[in-house]
Amino acid sequence: MADKQAEVLQKIDSNIKAVENIIASIENYARETKNADLDIRNLERYFPSLEKTTLAIPNYDKNFFDCFNVLVSYLKQKSDNIVDTFIVGPVIEECKSFILEISSQQKENTEIINKVNKIKRDVNGERLSLRRNLCKAQYLKLYHSLSSFFNDLENMKSDLNLLQESIIEKEQQARISKKGKVFETLEYFLDKFFAGKYSIDKETFQINFWGNNVGNRVSKILSDGEKSIVAFCYYLASTHLFINRVTDYSKLFFIIDDPISSMDFHFVYAVAQSLRDIKAYFGITPYCRIWLFTHNLEFFSIIVRNHIIDQAYVMRHGKIEPIEHQLLMPYENHLKDIVNIASGAQEPSHTTGNSIRHVIETVCRFEYPNKSLENYIKEHEELANNYYIYTLCQDLSHGNIRTQPSFSPYIIIAACKVVVEFMKLRYKGQIDAIK
Repeated sequence: MADKQAEVLQKIDSNIKAVENIIASIENYARETKNADLDIRNLERYFPSLEKTTLAIPNYDKNFFDCFNVLVSYLKQKSDNIVDTFIVGPVIEECKSFILEISSQQKENTEIINKVNKIKRDVNGERLSLRRNLCKAQYLKLYHSLSSFFNDLENMKSDLNLLQESIIEKEQQARISKKGKVFETLEYFLDKFFAGKYSIDKETFQINFWGNNVGNRVSKILSDGEKSIVAFCYYLASTHLFINRVTDYSKLFFIIDDPISSMDFHFVYAVAQSLRDIKAYFGITPYCRIWLFTHNLEFFSIIVRNHIIDQAYVMRHGKIEPIEHQLLMPYENHLKDIVNIASGAQEPSHTTGNSIRHVIETVCRFEYPNKSLENYIKEHEELANNYYIYTLCQDLSHGNIRTQPSFSPYIIIAACKVVVEFMKLRYKGQIDAIK
């Protein structure tokens, strides 16, 4: 019995020490945790991200270890009187629950401390995070100060979306039927050239001859010049294929290369007129947006004299030179010389007789293609009253050997004045154009 009692007392004493060690361990843990939390508070000055990082610190006041103290008192009473018995189950369960709670808290604190140590080691990451937070703070400050402007911006965006939708809707309404417009324009210009002889079928776009479809025979029926005209008309009509909105017509720019190539001359004037129509038809006024290239001097003259193109240029010896108020046709140059001589702006020359003949003969051929120059002069009193005009035309416009001047300058000037007065009566516009 004595040995057994000694063994039990030894075991009780061992358990008392174990419980006291648990209390001391928890107290030590609490002190270390408190010191660690103070370290974290000191680190906050250098690592702002630790501002809200705290450790859970056990509250180890005198009531903190009641369950353990009760258990120790039971063990000491047992040691004093080994036969005493106690109900210790609830106290032991309370101590176990306390230890589990402390262990869980310790585990959480360990994770927090590891996180703090990681932040301490990653200084660059902390700086980056700090800069990001500063940017966010500045952004929020700026956003708050400009909030009214942002509201206005949102309202404007909403208005802009509504406006864009309205524009799209109106553009859809303004879109044109390209096929219908091409047909309308092609029909318009074909009629200008052919006056109903050739037309176009609205559905198939095939050529009709006096209203009848010619099918595959079109290449045999149309001459090369007529084919060129049809191609030119389609070129103008195909303009609509490049138009997406009505406002695009104001941006058109035409480049036309020798449109009268292979054409009969009686079509040339129709081409010239169609070029004049382009500006009004497609609405590209007030600016002339047409570049026209041609090798044909007669066509060039028609275009310039009728002011169809505003500016004219000619390429000579590899250089492009402007033509400003220059008369292009021989008749006009001759008439200009006569007007200048009659007005005293120019002296007569060896070519003046030829100029008189050229002007009168041109007018004669225009009025009476089969009448001779002599009869034309005789039939017009204004010309016939000047005895020298016919002789000047004959004598000075043909190559004869001269040993002295055959006519004085006064005679030639007088003849020029007669011709100018004659032209004023019959074709005043010609004289006005010269001036």
